[in-house]
Amino acid sequence: MGLVRLLVALAIGPILTAATVNPGTPDYSVTTILNSYAGVVGMYSPSGFISIYGTNLSFVSRVIAEEDLRAGIWPTTLPGTNVRVLINNIPASIILVSPTQVDFMVPPSLVAGPATIVLVNNGLAGPSVQITLDDTAPVMLHVGGGIILAAHLDWTRVTPASPARRGELVVLYAVGLGYTLPAQLANTLPDRAASITKLPDFQVRLNGAAVGASQIAYAGISPPYPGIFQINLWIPNDAPADPEIRLGFPGSMSLPGGILPLR
Repeated sequence: MGLVRLLVALAIGPILTAATVNPGTPDYSVTTILNSYAGVVGMYSPSGFISIYGTNLSFVSRVIAEEDLRAGIWPTTLPGTNVRVLINNIPASIILVSPTQVDFMVPPSLVAGPATIVLVNNGLAGPSVQITLDDTAPVMLHVGGGIILAAHLDWTRVTPASPARRGELVVLYAVGLGYTLPAQLANTLPDRAASITKLPDFQVRLNGAAVGASQIAYAGISPPYPGIFQINLWIPNDAPADPEIRLGFPGSMSLPGGILPLR
């Protein structure tokens, strides 16, 4: 669902429905924990997004709503749910809960290496599952049909009917780009720009060819959305039409297959 999941969550009212109460403990495993945006096991990083799939994860279904974000704080337990996710005993910010799925953001303060996830539903703790965090795990956000999420400077979406143009400054969106300066605060909505710390190594590739560093006007957090990064990119004058676009770092690039509509 990409960025739409978070944007819709901020725009709609709370969804709270009763579920069949099952006194069993939460059940999930390392193979049912996925990168929320890539949809794969693995590719986890600080400030990245993870989905846990299983059973008995919650007794209600609820998506975070704008009224939950009081004073710029992102809750670690959504009201009326009593569901928490702990990573190395640090509470994670929750996006949505349901009996079979819980989505959350990895605390930005964690470091690369082994990390233990435990989901707690109404005081019942599920298994301790170990995952591995990388410094970065880039994933570009998509809107469907292989098209990546991008915007013109008037914030209208880049689409095949409204493509990017050579020489234009467009905004791309991604997750998993790692640490920023200043650092992101846990459970807090960002209120200012913050560039990624690995900017010297950051690349954007069009059909496999890296664009010049001078074409990247900004790569950092996208306020007020925690964990969402924006890349302000000047489209090269010699860019190919409708290129495959990938971004990230040597040895840690986003998945192939995303297309940037460009004419």
